[in-house]
Amino acid sequence: MTDETPAERYARLRERFLTTLSAVPEDGWDGTTPCEDWTVRDLVQHVVDTQGQFVSMVGREMPAAPADDPASAFDHATGVVLGHLRDPEAATAPYESPIFGPTTFEAMVDGFLSFDLVVHGWDLAHAVGVDDTISDTDIAWIRTRTDQLGDLMRTSGQIGAEVEVGPDATPTEQLVAFLGRRP
Repeated sequence: MTDETPAERYARLRERFLTTLSAVPEDGWDGTTPCEDWTVRDLVQHVVDTQGQFVSMVGREMPAAPADDPASAFDHATGVVLGHLRDPEAATAPYESPIFGPTTFEAMVDGFLSFDLVVHGWDLAHAVGVDDTISDTDIAWIRTRTDQLGDLMRTSGQIGAEVEVGPDATPTEQLVAFLGRRP
């Protein structure tokens, strides 16, 4: 698989998402995405908001992000999370998850926010018409994570019902179909 630390994985996925954000045309923010009822702007705002939710789980506050520029808001919010991941004390801050029990900020970010960056990164790339291929490394990592969580991913609403794809589907298409998206 990979020897990446959670901070390294998050940083890499953040950079890929930022690269995809730079491809959103000025008139593309209100375009549709594979996420039902979400525009590109809504999708990015969801990812931004989720960063703040995770920061608050361990008693920290997310400094205000630029409200009028989704790409800058994403850069700001994910920059704050990355700073916490790179700080050993902040990264290992304890969190009592109602689902997973005792864990840390770093583990929750790795298991959820990095997962989101892969999946919503595909949503964004697909929506704006740029390369939406998910690397084999990230596919394997996502599949390991979904295997660990079992039905919880679907019953919690984090992913939808699996969509059927043909035998010639690419590994990326197989993964997103497994996650309930139409490739």
